[in-house]
Amino acid sequence: MNLAALALRCGVSISLLLTSLWALLAYVPFTYQQVHRGGLVPALNVFGRIHPEIFWGVLFAVAVIFCLEPLPEGPRKRRSMRLRAGFWYLHVPLAIYFSIHPVFGAMDNAVSSYVWALAMLVPLVYLSAIAVVERWPEIRWGARPPYGEPRLFLAACGSAAFLSLVYGAMANWRAAQSWTALERLLATASSLATHLLIFGAFFVVLNLLTVIAGWLPNPQASLSLGIYGLAAWAVFSVMKSLVFPSISFTSSQATAYSAVFACTVAFFIAGISVLLRGCDAPVENGLDLAFGVRAASNQAARQWWRDAGAAILLAAAAILLAVASSKNDWNHLFQKLTALSIWVATFRQFYVIMRRRAARTPVRTGRLLALTFLFLPMDRALDAAERSLWARSGAQQPLSRFLDSYSGFDPSFKLLHDSMETVVVDSGFYQFLARNTNLSRSTRVEPAEIELAAHAEPLTETPPHIFIIVVDSLRKDYLSPYNSRVDFTPNVQAFAADSVVMRNAFTRYGGTGLSEPSIWVGGAMIHKQYVTPFAPMNSLQKLLEAHDYQAFVTRDSILETVVTPWPKMRELDANQGTMNLDLCQSLDELTSDLGAAQNGPVFAYTQPQNIHISVISRQGQKALDDANYHGLYAPYASRLRRMDGCFGNFVTALKSRGLYDNSFIAITADHGDSLGEQGRWGHAYTIFPEIVRVPLIIHLPRQWKEKYRANPDDLAFNSDLTPSLYYMLGHRPIVNDEVFGKPLFAEKMEELNAYKRDSYLVASSYAAVYGILSEGGRFLYTSDAVNLKDSWFDLAESEPLARSVTSTMRSMYEKLIREKIGRISSLYKFTPL
Repeated sequence: MNLAALALRCGVSISLLLTSLWALLAYVPFTYQQVHRGGLVPALNVFGRIHPEIFWGVLFAVAVIFCLEPLPEGPRKRRSMRLRAGFWYLHVPLAIYFSIHPVFGAMDNAVSSYVWALAMLVPLVYLSAIAVVERWPEIRWGARPPYGEPRLFLAACGSAAFLSLVYGAMANWRAAQSWTALERLLATASSLATHLLIFGAFFVVLNLLTVIAGWLPNPQASLSLGIYGLAAWAVFSVMKSLVFPSISFTSSQATAYSAVFACTVAFFIAGISVLLRGCDAPVENGLDLAFGVRAASNQAARQWWRDAGAAILLAAAAILLAVASSKNDWNHLFQKLTALSIWVATFRQFYVIMRRRAARTPVRTGRLLALTFLFLPMDRALDAAERSLWARSGAQQPLSRFLDSYSGFDPSFKLLHDSMETVVVDSGFYQFLARNTNLSRSTRVEPAEIELAAHAEPLTETPPHIFIIVVDSLRKDYLSPYNSRVDFTPNVQAFAADSVVMRNAFTRYGGTGLSEPSIWVGGAMIHKQYVTPFAPMNSLQKLLEAHDYQAFVTRDSILETVVTPWPKMRELDANQGTMNLDLCQSLDELTSDLGAAQNGPVFAYTQPQNIHISVISRQGQKALDDANYHGLYAPYASRLRRMDGCFGNFVTALKSRGLYDNSFIAITADHGDSLGEQGRWGHAYTIFPEIVRVPLIIHLPRQWKEKYRANPDDLAFNSDLTPSLYYMLGHRPIVNDEVFGKPLFAEKMEELNAYKRDSYLVASSYAAVYGILSEGGRFLYTSDAVNLKDSWFDLAESEPLARSVTSTMRSMYEKLIREKIGRISSLYKFTPL
C-alpha cells in the first residue's frame, strides 16, 4: 500500500470521528455546557467553527487517496468506479451545504446534534467499504489450519510482563509516596498477576475463535472476520462502560451510538488491514491479516535490535502518554484510553516477534490452554499470600485500599483493578442515581419558585456593598489562613485577620456546572443543566433587584443561563471567553467601574479561571516564578501568588475610596481540586475530600460586625452566602429546609443552632456520584455509580484515605441519599426516575 495514501486515510478518519464526537458532545447536556459553550477545550471550538473548510480538506484528501490507490483490474473495475463516483455524488453536496449552513460551528443541545453525530460516521464507512470491496477479493487464502500455534501464548505472556514492567516503573517514579519495599513488591506482583490473567483470557478467546473458524469453509477469512467482530465488541464495551458513564451519557441513545461507532471503527480497521496486506503472499493465518502483519518472508531479515528498539519506543510512548494526560485527565479516563491503545500496540508487536521466533515450534495447544486456565487459581493463591504478608506487616489500611492508591499512578493496572475489584451490591441503587443525574433537555422539569425567606420587604437603611469572588478550583490548604506552611498569600492573610474564616466549609457540588448556580440559588438544585427559565430559582438576583443594587457580573457560559440581565446590571469581562477569565483583569475593570458608579449600593460577582487545571495545562503546566512552594504544586501556587497581589490591590482601592468598611466581601471557591493525591488530578466527576472542601472567608461591613454573630467551626457551604445576605438585609426568618442554605450570621447563636442537621447531601456536577457529609463535616460517605464503588473518609485526618464500607453503612447511607434526592425532586414537582 502507498504510505502516503495510508497516512491520508488515517487523517481523514480522525477528522470524521472527531466531527462525530463533537456533535455528540453537543447532545450530552453537561458537555454541551462545559465544552461547547464553556470553551473548556478551545481547540475543539475552533474545529467546530472551521468545520466547512476541514470537510472540504477531507474531500481533497480523499481525491488524492483515489489517485494513489489504483483501481482493480478486470470486471471489478467498473464496480469500483461506480462506488468512487457515488462517494462524490453524496459528499460534495454535503460540503456545499456545510459552507452555506455551518451547523457544527453553533450546535445546539438537541436531537439534531445526535443525528449529525451518526451521520458523520457515514463518510468513513463509505471510504472503508470502497477499500474492502476493491481489495478483499484479491487476497489469497492459504489452506493451513489457523490454530495450534504457541505464538499467541508467548505474545500474551510477553505483553503482560512488558506492560507490568513499564507501567510499574513509571508508577514508582511518579508517586510522591514513600512506599516500603514490601508495598512495592506486592504492587508489582499484583500488577503482573492481573495482566497475565487478562492477557491469558485474551489468548483463550483467540484460540476459541481459531477453532470455530476451522469449522468453516475458509478458516483464515473467517478468523479475520471474527477478529474484526471482537474489535467491534471491545470498542463498544469501552464506549458504553468506560467513556460514556464519565460524561453521564447512559441512555439507550448511548448504547446505539456505541454500537454504530464500534462497527465503524472495526470496518475502518478492516479496510486498513486489507490495504496493508496486499496480495504478496497467501494468508496462512487470519490473525496476520487482522493485525496488519505482512507475509513472513518480509519479516525474516529483521534483527533482534530492531525488536528491542520497537519495545523501547513502545515503553517511551506509554510513559509519555500517561504523564501528558495525567494533569488534565477526566478521572483517569484519558490515561486508561492511552493504556488501552498501548495494549493493542504491544500485543501486535509481541505477536510479530513471536510469529518469527515460534514459527517452527511444535504445536502444544492443549498444554498451553491448560496452563492458561491455571492463571486464575494462581492469581487467587497469590492474592491470599499477599494479604497474609500485608496483615503481618501491621499496615493500617487494607491491601485493597493500598492497591487503589497505587493504581492512581499506574493507569494500565488501574484499568484492570477498577473493573476486577468492583463488587456491585445493589445495582438498582446505582441505576437510580444514574437515572436522576444530568437529566436531559427532553426531560421536562418546571421551574420552582424559590423563596428563601417569608419576609420580602427590603431594609429601610442603605444596604452595604457586596463583592463575591469565587475562584474556580481554589483549595483551602493553598491559602495561609488555613495552612501555616503557605507564605505566598499575604494579602488574603491580612484580609482574613479582619474577617470571619469559616474553617469547615464545603461545596454542595464537585464541579462548576451546578456549584456556581447553587450559590445564586442559595441551596441545592435538581440535577439538570439547566431548568429554564432560571429566574424563579435565582434567589440572589431577586435580592439584588429588590434592594436596587447596581450590579457588575461576570456572566460566564453558565451565568448566561442563570443570570437574566436587568437594567442596573453591567457585564464584567464582556469580551472574554469563560476559560480566559483572569482575576487581575476583572478586578482592574471593576475598580475602574466603581469610579463611574452612581450613588447607591454596588454588587459585584466574578469567577476567575486562573488556577483551573485545564488553564494551567494549556499554559504548559509551568510555574510563573522560581519560588519555593514547600512541596505544593508550584504551577498552581505561583498563580495564586499573582492573584493574591491583585486582590490586595483591590482591597487597597476599596479602602482609598472609603468603601471597604461598608462592604460585604466574600472569597470562596466553587469546588476544590485534586493535585496529585493518589495520582488524581483535576475535579472531573469526583467528590473526594480535596474536591468538596473549599475556603470561605467573609468580611462584614462595620455596621454588621457588632450586630451579628457566627460560629467559624460550624459546617458551612458556599451556597450559604445568599441566605446569609437575605438574613442580614432584613429578610427573615430564613426557611429552615435542608434543600436550602442557612444563614452563617445571626443576632443570636440560638438562631444558628436551629439550622444544624445531622447530614447533608453533596454530589458531582457531572456524573452520578453522590455523598453524605455527617457529624458536622467530620465524615464523608461517597457512592460512585460510575465506578460502582462506595467509600468513606474521616476528614479529621491530615490526608484522608478512602476506606471500605460495611453492609450496615451502605444500607443506611443509600437510604439517606435516596431520601435527599427525593426532597430536591419534590421541590421541583418532579418524580424521581
